[in-house]
Amino acid sequence: TEASTNKRLTATEDRIYAGNLTHWKLFTQAIKARILLRKLPNWDNTPASCDAIIAAVDKALTADWIEPNYVYSGGSGEKNNPWGSAKPVINSWESRANDLDKAIPSEFFLVDMMGLYATSQGLKAGDAEDPRLTRYMAKRAGPTTGNDTGTKYRYLKNNIGMDVSYKETNYPDLYASTNILTQNTGYVSLMLTEELLLMKAEALYWKGNKQEALDVMKAAVDKSLERHGATSDNIAIYKGVY
Repeated sequence: TEASTNKRLTATEDRIYAGNLTHWKLFTQAIKARILLRKLPNWDNTPASCDAIIAAVDKALTADWIEPNYVYSGGSGEKNNPWGSAKPVINSWESRANDLDKAIPSEFFLVDMMGLYATSQGLKAGDAEDPRLTRYMAKRAGPTTGNDTGTKYRYLKNNIGMDVSYKETNYPDLYASTNILTQNTGYVSLMLTEELLLMKAEALYWKGNKQEALDVMKAAVDKSLERHGATSDNIAIYKGVY
């Protein structure tokens, strides 16, 4: 791999690791963990199988681990993140534009998963128990007429359509500037660090190490909170919840 005759890859050819083979080797361990995870829970959940998953994750998450993120610079066409508002068309007929400008969150996601407060709680965590909610999306104003004109997070029950007086723009903006994953200059990750930690947590669980599994799962949540810019006091409040 280090022969002087080898062609050297730069960021032009390798947009993820700029030819750094150490990082690519660690990513292969991450892929190995993902493949081995397919054995759980119904195929092979023996301690040996769980140990193989845990070992692969540990080999990946060394001090040299860098997430394999494809970062977009923004601009014209394919220079934009496919999840951004620019909706770049990639390879014409193969392209599937994102519809986040038409998507509406469900009650289950906002209320049950994110803990959206029915009324202001006066807490530092803001509008929900999970501080990531305000990073994922932005509030919007309601219809100009009627009793629901305020600016807030709206949602629909699953399989229930919206009232005729509402428009898609009355529901949260999923291209919010606080959402790092839906900006035109955002990134698409081939493997998130928290994804690896959750793999390890699942393997630990099936091995019977439930307390350690819980600790690793919480570490994954902490990493996600950090990724989405939650402040330390908001994280502390949320950790008190879970």
